[in-house]
Amino acid sequence: MERILGIDPSINSTGLTLWDKSTNECIYYIIVSKMTNKMKKFKHSRFKYLPYDKITPGTSDDYSIKEWYKTKNICEICDKIREVIENEQVTSCVMEGISYGSVGSAALADLAGLNFSIRQTILNQGVTCTIVSPNQVKLFATGKGNAPKEAVVDTWEHCDPEFSKVNIKIDDVADSYFIAHMDSLKT
Repeated sequence: MERILGIDPSINSTGLTLWDKSTNECIYYIIVSKMTNKMKKFKHSRFKYLPYDKITPGTSDDYSIKEWYKTKNICEICDKIREVIENEQVTSCVMEGISYGSVGSAALADLAGLNFSIRQTILNQGVTCTIVSPNQVKLFATGKGNAPKEAVVDTWEHCDPEFSKVNIKIDDVADSYFIAHMDSLKT
């Protein structure tokens, strides 16, 4: 039994696809910092939201408090991923690496912290992990390494038409679908 977890890391909306290679079935998860009304209303047996309580420093200018809150949020995301790995008997992971195109952005440091914390979480679970670049994901999904997110979503909707034209944010799950399926490229 091979159960591959594709991971598209994000502070606000981490997309996960659990692909069972023996049945070719996928279950989708989104780890979200805020549940919208649309998300709360959307129900599907293969689509699950895993909300976490993102904490913010509010109006505090205290550097230490801001950094501590970021750390706690990253730990919350990693805990959700650990739970999925344990509960779903994941055998391996494929994860999108850091987008270095975001150079100069303060978010790059936060995303790097999240990315490496997820890697440590996976390692601590004894699961192998392959890291793929954002360009590789787009190329695999659409044939173009610089394709816009909409093209990836459109391609995913053709691969899993049950989710075609749903009225919720799904780009992170679309990415994670292709990331999980990139496991088949390993030699």
